[in-house]
Amino acid sequence: MSITRYFDPRTAEELRIRHGIVRKSAIVRSLDYKKQYHDWKKAGSHREVMQAFQKAFEGSFFSETVCQWRNDQQLSRLVYELTGSAHTSATLFLLDLLKERCAQLDFAVAKAESWKALDPEQGVEVHQRYLFQPKCAWWKRMLMSRFIKGDLLVIEAIYIEQIRTRLEIRLYPHPKKPVYANVLALMTAVLKQPL
Repeated sequence: MSITRYFDPRTAEELRIRHGIVRKSAIVRSLDYKKQYHDWKKAGSHREVMQAFQKAFEGSFFSETVCQWRNDQQLSRLVYELTGSAHTSATLFLLDLLKERCAQLDFAVAKAESWKALDPEQGVEVHQRYLFQPKCAWWKRMLMSRFIKGDLLVIEAIYIEQIRTRLEIRLYPHPKKPVYANVLALMTAVLKQPL
């Protein structure tokens, strides 16, 4: 296969379909979703979901639970699998709730993207993720974005409708001046915020 084939759009599309990845797009929330999310928060259901998440996170220190984390030098990762089958909306609501909480911790959304992957056995796997960077002035970001180094935080919801849902939080800390050294410090700050 020659290098020129990588630049052929038709071949690229064939490779994408063969590997099961459907085009990436930005995350767009409908008015119905926004209303449901607002009603969900107004009803206080977000407290139950956050408490379950906090309980799973704290339980992960003592035993194998639905929440698992690991720390490497370059990556700190937390995986939270919701038990049961029909928790797609709860996962997406938790994703947006964590987005709001990270914004309160001086992280700004750098990119919000969604894509689908085809699983031949179970169906369509949907990925929705937010990429965060520490906040800085817009003019500084525009002029010097290539040279600005900092932490990168990724919060991603992965689900197959009615089968399984998973939430991943990945933190790539800055090697010299990290805002949070690992995902445990980040989660401690996120969970300290009032419900």
